[in-house]
Amino acid sequence: MKKIKTLLLGVTFLIVSFSIEGCVNPIDNSQSQFSQPVGEIYGSHTVGQTFVSHQARLSGVDVLLATYARENTQLLMFHLKSSPSNADDIVTITVDAMAIKDNTYHQFSFSPLPDSRDKSYYFLLESPQSVPGNAITIWHSPYDAYAEGELYINGQKQEGDLAFRTYYDYTLGAMARDVWDGVANNWRLIVVAVLMFTLPGYALFAVLLPRSEFDLAERLIVSMGLSLAFVPLATLFCTLAGVRLGGAAIWAMMAVCGGISLISIVRETVRGGRLAVGVDITHVMLFAILALSLIARLLPVRGLAVPPGSDSYHHCLIAQLIVERGAIPDSYEPYAALESFTYHFGFHSIIAFLHWLTGHDVIRLTLLVGQTLNALMVLPTFLFVTEFTKDKSAGLLGALVVGLISIFPAYYTKWGRFTQLTGLFVLPIAITLMIKCIEVEKMSFRCAMACCVALAGLFLSHYRILIFYLLFAFLYLLYRSFSNRNNLGKLLSIWSRFCLIGFFTSVLALPWLWNLLSNVRENPLQSGVSLDPGFFSMARIQEASSFYSSIPLIALSLGGIFLGLLRKEKTILLLLGWAILLLAISNPYWVRLPGIGTVDFITVVISMFLPASVFAGYFMANLARFAYGRFPGAGVMGSVAILAIALLGAGRLLKILAPLSVYVQKPDLVAMRWIRDNTPEDAKFLVNSTAFEWKPDHVIGVDGGYWIPLLTGRETTVPPMIYGFENPLDEGYPAQVSALSRAFASLDSADALRLLRENKVTHVYVGRHKSNIHLEGLLRCSSYQLIYHKDWVWIFGIKEAREDSGEADPIGRFVH
Repeated sequence: MKKIKTLLLGVTFLIVSFSIEGCVNPIDNSQSQFSQPVGEIYGSHTVGQTFVSHQARLSGVDVLLATYARENTQLLMFHLKSSPSNADDIVTITVDAMAIKDNTYHQFSFSPLPDSRDKSYYFLLESPQSVPGNAITIWHSPYDAYAEGELYINGQKQEGDLAFRTYYDYTLGAMARDVWDGVANNWRLIVVAVLMFTLPGYALFAVLLPRSEFDLAERLIVSMGLSLAFVPLATLFCTLAGVRLGGAAIWAMMAVCGGISLISIVRETVRGGRLAVGVDITHVMLFAILALSLIARLLPVRGLAVPPGSDSYHHCLIAQLIVERGAIPDSYEPYAALESFTYHFGFHSIIAFLHWLTGHDVIRLTLLVGQTLNALMVLPTFLFVTEFTKDKSAGLLGALVVGLISIFPAYYTKWGRFTQLTGLFVLPIAITLMIKCIEVEKMSFRCAMACCVALAGLFLSHYRILIFYLLFAFLYLLYRSFSNRNNLGKLLSIWSRFCLIGFFTSVLALPWLWNLLSNVRENPLQSGVSLDPGFFSMARIQEASSFYSSIPLIALSLGGIFLGLLRKEKTILLLLGWAILLLAISNPYWVRLPGIGTVDFITVVISMFLPASVFAGYFMANLARFAYGRFPGAGVMGSVAILAIALLGAGRLLKILAPLSVYVQKPDLVAMRWIRDNTPEDAKFLVNSTAFEWKPDHVIGVDGGYWIPLLTGRETTVPPMIYGFENPLDEGYPAQVSALSRAFASLDSADALRLLRENKVTHVYVGRHKSNIHLEGLLRCSSYQLIYHKDWVWIFGIKEAREDSGEADPIGRFVH
């Protein structure tokens, strides 16, 4: 009872603290395009910018300042006004120019403005005492890069926009309203998603694991993992059978799974009330962590038109292809000139199933499901840590780490790494089931089949995460073999069970494995071997330590590792060996063996939160147990401290999304509608792109133009970023893509224009990212005609040269 009171006190403290200290300051506006300074700010030379605050409680403005690499000595004044014509200041802030760092955003913070929602403001910077040679400046874009504001120099409106960001104070009340609105507006989707994430897996659990030792909460967690594995398997075998999937088929499948689950629940209850459980405070706390994790993941992406990150485009595209064909696609047409399909499709089939069940848009579902899975990662983490430590308190603390403390997996949203997340969700379930199958006294064929379903689903969800599993299984079998080295019968039992699991998993996965081996152009697993040694230097490790994780989490993990070594905990040693092995195989310049580099370094590092959760949870649970037995009130203080850390972590996660990681924003959406209405269906757009850091001949889109095929049905010059793994319709296609990408930087040259015409490019889309384009030259070039310009989007038509007269035909009409 005393422990329960302590935990309940901790929950109370969490709620109270969130209301007092939970105010965070997310970014509201971000204009991050800049190419030149506006000039020195001195005397009567002033610079200002109008903007719109979309949220209440505007609380700060960041401005990208520069010092000309010198020490300036005068005062800089920041004025916030309601408009350029208003003489009265709402806020006035004075800073010493000596305190300003070169080429760095300087934040001007002020007391929140309660009624700032949807209001226009104007900030002005001046330095009356400064003189030329002793003055600062501001970076800006000479073109309109911010849709809702204008640049002012010396009080006069100018073309372009300053580089700035605005912040707002996000209070508990505002969060609660947003959460309530989200639930109220999406309750049908929430109900259907809960059913889809649990019913198929629970039905499999009922058939394959009827006498499992899992309690109700663990059964639901395992069921979710089995559901995520079942969906791609069902998609695969329906495709092989020629069954076209759709709403009716999926609802029928759900009805069957629901019936099996209901029968199982009734039987278990009748046989002895196995499902009747008392109130378990650990599960209550786990639910609280899950709820906070969901809030911290979903609130930052509210209102986004598309998922953030470079990976999100091809995830949405693949899900759309599955929806359109009612099966796994065999090509990327009509969205890209690729005639094969070898990408893992677990996450995308989940999106397709939800679309068929709810009718919701694929792009929106990709965003919501990706973020929801991110938060739900606390559940398999709890199971994973509990399995290895045999301590639910450690499992709870491990879930806390993953949900609210570790930067990962929350940071996955910036890149759109939803497939890796899906694989990592299934991974602990597959490992747990494998351990159950091997360690149980009497071999259970049905348990082995449950493990096979999880493993086959893992393979279809993410190829590299399957390698994570295989490496763990290798170490685990070595450990179990060594422990039973004197028992030949036990050794044979261990290896025969593992081989049985491997055989039936191969049978389930064989159709897709055959397709993969038959069609893959380039090994989709081999991505890191071409990197130079500097990419894997100690500096890279230090970067991972500071950015990809956090110092407190590393300290807690090291504490758990040290304690495990001290106590000779075999499971901690096993996980440590697994983490080291993963890091080693991801670095071909540390260990030069065949297959090294198959899993890339970044994929491994950003997955380290899983073993880290075990180490940290183990350490904190033992530390709390030690303190609880020796110091009065230690339990209360420990609960308060841990939950306060979680609170701070939740506040940090609310600010994790970088605005530039969202490729498509309001100006792009307006331009997409214009493209659909005003360009021919066979139009082909040149869009901005960049080369991969480790593969210069492989390109990826960098702004809203990347999404044109999916949002407008028009063709572009940049395929989804995974095109290197697929077979192109034309062998010269990859080289063509690379050449057209390079041409973007010199569009006003004769060679670039000839290349565009040879490849039947009719339009050029210039979006938010303008760092590699000479826009002035494009505007002056007579071979292009500006036909659309709003905010940061510019669309040019390419004129067709007439052989008989040398004149050109313009395409389209200009809209401003």
